[in-house]
Amino acid sequence: MDAQIPTIETLIVWYNLGRVKKVYKAHIVSALIVGLIFAVTGGTFFMLTLPYIFAASNAQALIGSVFSLIFCMLGIKAIIKAIDNRHTYAALCEHGVAYITAKGADAFRWEQVVIVLTRDQVHVKSRQRLGIFMNNTRVTVSHTYTVACNDGRRFIFKGLLGQVDELAEEIQIAVALNKKP
Repeated sequence: MDAQIPTIETLIVWYNLGRVKKVYKAHIVSALIVGLIFAVTGGTFFMLTLPYIFAASNAQALIGSVFSLIFCMLGIKAIIKAIDNRHTYAALCEHGVAYITAKGADAFRWEQVVIVLTRDQVHVKSRQRLGIFMNNTRVTVSHTYTVACNDGRRFIFKGLLGQVDELAEEIQIAVALNKKP
């Protein structure tokens, strides 16, 4: 990690956040495994289809090699993203949250929070064959939480951070308890 980015312990002391209750980290192991599987599988199929492309102008082999390359590139992209997110984590403390990413580090106290915004994205994917919808529909929901502070800072917590829903709920509860008269 860069020497310019403060450690989580430093942020906790600077902002007087108190005792750490829980640390939320990005899940990189599963992303690395999936990325590796995609990259190796795509690369292997590309290497297997390569001789057929040069031996004869086979359209199926060309299409297969293009899809294999796309599969391989998606795997490499997943691996790079997982490596970039290896230092992303948030520490939920008694009096606030310390948040560290590869780009920087910052923290906020409960009394600085103005609002916690929630953004839910629903993705629906249906299988369709010959114009007929099959009974195979997949729905995924991704959550993004934005914490806005009274000094203009914004903290964005996305799904890549493990258990982001639990973290957001803890922040909302702590902010509500802190604002009681």
